[in-house]
Amino acid sequence: MHHRVRAVFSEACSLVAPYLVDGGTTVSGFGLAHMLRNRYPELTDEEIHVLIIAATRYLQGRG
Repeated sequence: MHHRVRAVFSEACSLVAPYLVDGGTTVSGFGLAHMLRNRYPELTDEEIHVLIIAATRYLQGRG
């Protein structure tokens, strides 16, 4: 399930990390979704949502 999300996960984490780690520039969930939709137009809205949640948990768990 969510094979396309897995395929772009590492790259997407690098893309959104400056906005999700402590001290980074604050951006809304809508802003993250817009950025990721522009970069990965092949992903569905659900996949974008899953990607944001997974990247957020991963990046905030590393700190």
